Amino acid sequence: MSDMEQQVENFIAYLENEISASPNTIEAYRLDLRQFATFLENSGREGVFSPTSIRDFGAHLLRRGLSRNTVERKLSSLRSFGKFLSRSGEISIEIPMRILLPRKGKQLPRSLDQKMLGELIDSLPVDNELRLRSRLIIEMLYGCGLRISELSGLRLEDFDAGREVIFIRGKGGKERLIPIGKTAQSYLKDYLKLRGNTAAKRGKGVTTNRLIVNANGAPLSVRGLQRAIAQILQKLPDAPGHNPHLLRHSFATHLLENGADLRAIQELLGHSSISTTQKYTHICRTKLKEVYQQAHPRAEKN
Repeated sequence: MSDMEQQVENFIAYLENEISASPNTIEAYRLDLRQFATFLENSGREGVFSPTSIRDFGAHLLRRGLSRNTVERKLSSLRSFGKFLSRSGEISIEIPMRILLPRKGKQLPRSLDQKMLGELIDSLPVDNELRLRSRLIIEMLYGCGLRISELSGLRLEDFDAGREVIFIRGKGGKERLIPIGKTAQSYLKDYLKLRGNTAAKRGKGVTTNRLIVNANGAPLSVRGLQRAIAQILQKLPDAPGHNPHLLRHSFATHLLENGADLRAIQELLGHSSISTTQKYTHICRTKLKEVYQQAHPRAEKN
């Protein structure tokens, strides 16, 4: 048995006998320390317990695709192990409370296929209030690029039919006017005619000025909106998830793909900085590269 293996066994015995840690906690520590020992052995640093080796271990786990939270938990196990070794006099190295890990690259926003999304929206039934409400939710999120919290907070008076715009209160209290397309306007007007019918059948009335209401006439919550959207997006077989924000990302990406000005998209999305909006140009460049690679006869070397 190597020195480190013996140290780990002593640590596990300490957890069992002196701390009375739960079996699950003990097993988690054992697995984390075993994984660390294997990493050291494979990298030619067997038995080297130091802040550098711990940081390198964390970077190795991130490269393997583990989440940052999982990696932080494993490094916490190593810090506890280090404290035990320090108290027992086996090492004199102080392990910092915070191990600086490499920054994880920002993930580009994902979007939905333009044609498939359009076909899905057009296929949605609108034969009663709740189904019409679901259609309106999708039309507003995708057609106006709203955040789900912005849609949840919309009031009846925020829709200006004369100017064909809606008034939005965004993040940080920022306000903006968003044009609303003819299709969304049509479904909005139809929905307003039926709004509250379901609640009335249940003997309840609508007492809120919020635009979107639930079956009892109360404001439809963000969670309720999320559920309604997820049920619809599940019908798209290749959708990269069912998050409502996909519709906002798709709004911006499809505008850019069809020639819209980046500054205009920034205004529509309510971004404070153009750099936030510029992430969508990376998506378009990636798609252009894919099209080039697939279609151009000189894209690849023979």
